[in-house]
Amino acid sequence: MTELMKTGTQILWLLISVISGVLVIVSVEHFLEFQEPVFRLLKYCFAGAITARVYLSLKQLEKRFDA
Repeated sequence: MTELMKTGTQILWLLISVISGVLVIVSVEHFLEFQEPVFRLLKYCFAGAITARVYLSLKQLEKRFDA
């Protein structure tokens, strides 16, 4: 049961990180409608960080289910 709770917690954190990252990107685009290069770079950095977090979380879940 503890493994199931750990997996559920990881899935929950994965969803929270994806949703919060999407909200950050949407809010940056919404409040800063002009496309200055600095803000565009920040937006892409946030998107890259979110993608990396999701990828690493999925890899951890894959290892857990394969074991």
